[in-house]
Amino acid sequence: MATNEAGLLRAISSRPRDDAPRRVYADFLLEREDPRGEFINLQLASPRDLKREKKLLKAHGKKWLGPFQVKLLRKPVFERGFVAGGVVMSEALPSALDLEEWATLDDLHYDFDGFAKFPATRAFVRAVRTASRLTVNHASNLLEQTGTFSVEHLVTSVVDEEELAALFASKLLPKLRRLELSWNHGSGFEDPSWLDDVKRVAVKELRLHINPQRPSDPAGWLANAKHLGLERLELECNDQSRWVQTRDAMTIEQFKEPKRLTAQLEALPAEVLQAAKLEGGAVVPETTAPAKSSEQRFSCEGVIAAAWTNEGWWFADSRSVTLVDPKSGKAVRSFKVTSAERALFVGDQVACQHGDGAVLLYALATGKKTKRLDSTGVPETLVASADGRFLIVGMQLQAQLFDLTTGKWLKTEKRASSYYSAAITADGGRWAVQGDLKGDALFLHDAKKARAETFKGDLRRPFFLPDGTLGAVAVDQLVVFEGQTPRKIGKPEFLYSELVMLGSDVVLLSTDAIVRIDLATGRERSRKPGWKESGPLARSPDGTELLVATAKPTTLTL
Repeated sequence: MATNEAGLLRAISSRPRDDAPRRVYADFLLEREDPRGEFINLQLASPRDLKREKKLLKAHGKKWLGPFQVKLLRKPVFERGFVAGGVVMSEALPSALDLEEWATLDDLHYDFDGFAKFPATRAFVRAVRTASRLTVNHASNLLEQTGTFSVEHLVTSVVDEEELAALFASKLLPKLRRLELSWNHGSGFEDPSWLDDVKRVAVKELRLHINPQRPSDPAGWLANAKHLGLERLELECNDQSRWVQTRDAMTIEQFKEPKRLTAQLEALPAEVLQAAKLEGGAVVPETTAPAKSSEQRFSCEGVIAAAWTNEGWWFADSRSVTLVDPKSGKAVRSFKVTSAERALFVGDQVACQHGDGAVLLYALATGKKTKRLDSTGVPETLVASADGRFLIVGMQLQAQLFDLTTGKWLKTEKRASSYYSAAITADGGRWAVQGDLKGDALFLHDAKKARAETFKGDLRRPFFLPDGTLGAVAVDQLVVFEGQTPRKIGKPEFLYSELVMLGSDVVLLSTDAIVRIDLATGRERSRKPGWKESGPLARSPDGTELLVATAKPTTLTL
């Protein structure tokens, strides 16, 4: 048996699961009156004296971190006398890759840069059982360099279906038992068909962050638990409900939106609902309706864009595009798209903007991808010219103008940290974006001028009149600019949330009314009071009606 301190530490690193080498090292330290010997024994004892542990850590913790200083490991956790977890900072890795001390760490959380830039050693990953905030690509880089991961619990995010498939196809995670997945750019996984791939790995517990599009979605997901041999399937939903299916029971917790949860419960079969355990204020509906068929009227839950064409109503959510018959209210056809954070109907195409700033265009007639516009940044806005030729892509740090005909980026605006809304004239000659330049501001670009104009003030949503005059929503008032001077239009309204142009008129969706205003005179042409809902707007092909994508499609005569 090793008798020197270095040898004792090597024994601990080579057998990190074994307590015996730690006890021997604790005795070695106690003989030398080193307080860490007492600390190791305290953490190995049962029950533990947490008060004494805390006192020793406060006095000596920084020293006991050894090479794991703050620059390398934040929020360190000690277990069984040694550092067992924390948040690893990638910038300090190059000088610490070969440390044998990595072997005692069980629970690692990674900063967002991860380890994609750096090589790694077997000592670094062989003892880790829980890994969090590690992307699939970063994990793959580690595995290529070090061999098999010992990870039993992986918390990760995926960007697209290909990355998800790569995770399940990997044979380098033989010990994986619990997997927590989220979509990297918002909620995904709306289609549970990929769940069959779970069978490729020995996962027994699966936790997903999903965004239910229909009331029946959670029930459909949970039905897969037994089929896949899972001991536990847990859904964390964006509508603030949590669903857990184990081999023995289903538990449902409600945090917010009780009406939505009631609709989800009504979609459950009666026998399933009766056996479910409801917590957190969840209430069983008085009547339980059977799961609705695919012939039900289309619901606009989750819709992020709408259009009204001669074919019918088009709706896009983050995962699909659907054509609805206005007369029956039922879906006529649908196609899937890659997970999108924003969408926009542009002529006979739909543009979908993703979390990395890239835009994919799909033909409505075929559902096939027609073009990809590569950019970078977090999506903020997506706007097209009336003829569908020009597209504005707004992101954090920049907004760009794209010519769909030539396939070229034309102009870039970079003066604000984020760009939240935009407008463009029919011919693309003038375009404006709203950004935060120490408060809200508009940046107006004109093809005839070398430099852009800046309009400061509480300016939100820009728009253009038919003659190219710039207008905007200014907190609670519409304004039209005559040079740099704003002219107020119409009555003050509280918070305009949606806007659509009808020639020289503007239709506004406010918090309590839908209003049509003649911008030339400032007079109201019509008002629909008592309006309490908001959603994407679309006008009919003849411009006489308005489609509002609320919980269910609603049309109004203008």
